[in-house]
Formats: sequence, structure tokens, C-alpha cells
Amino acid sequence: MPTMLRALLGLALMAMAPLALADNSEGSLKFGDHVVHFSALPTDFLSEEIATQYAIERSPNRGMLNISVNKDLGGGATEAVSARITGEASNLSGQNIPIEIREIPGSYVSYVGLFDIVPPDTYTFTISVFPEDATVPLTLRFNKNFAGQ
Repeated sequence: MPTMLRALLGLALMAMAPLALADNSEGSLKFGDHVVHFSALPTDFLSEEIATQYAIERSPNRGMLNISVNKDLGGGATEAVSARITGEASNLSGQNIPIEIREIPGSYVSYVGLFDIVPPDTYTFTISVFPEDATVPLTLRFNKNFAGQ
């Protein structure tokens, strides 16, 4: 693809922000001066110590979202920011699963959402993040394949 066409396509895609799509189950997406970090995993991947500390049931039939939001302060510096986060997942059968997302207490601002899964299945997540200092929600979509045992 010619460089100019790639640049125009990139500008067109950036104009669609603040919706970002991700095709993996963990990563970071930048929305202006905010960066949303996210991951999805079965809760049986957590150690017993971590699960107990944060009151999370360990199970191959339980999924967990982990989300944090940082603000870019410039010069490579960032700070964690509080946000209101809502989300839902849908499986390949089209079932929509609302996810209640709560803040994890501690020194770092982080959020967790728990939901039931029936592996093997692929779930599509739609997450809306409302940082305390933002004027519009930041929306991301990503997929996670829960393979099962």
C-alpha cells in the first residue's frame, strides 16, 4: 500500500476515536492523553493468595477483566486516574453478559470485573471508560478465547 494512502487511512481511523478495537485479550490502547490497560483471563489463573486478597473466586468457569487507566503527563510520565467503567461480554451464541466492574482497593487505581464463562468459547468485550477528567467515554472492544481444560 502506498505511503500516502496508508497515512490517509490512518488519519481516517483516528477520526473515529474514541472507539478503539483490539483483537487480543490484553494490551493497552491510547485515547488522546489517556491510556487504558486491559486483560481478560479465567480466574483459576490467579494464585490462591491473590484471589483471597481481592475476594475473587478461582474457577475455570469464572472470567475476570482487569482494567487500569493512566493519563499521559508528557515527557514519558503518567499517573493513574480514577474512572467509572462499565462493560459487557457476548459469547458466540449471542448471549450478552453484563459485567459489574469495581475498583480494587490499594495504592494503585485498578479495576476488576467478574463474570461466568462456559469454555470453550470466545467472548467479545465492550468496555466504556469514563475517566474523571474526560468529557467523553473511551470505548474499546476486544476478544478473548477461553479454551477450557
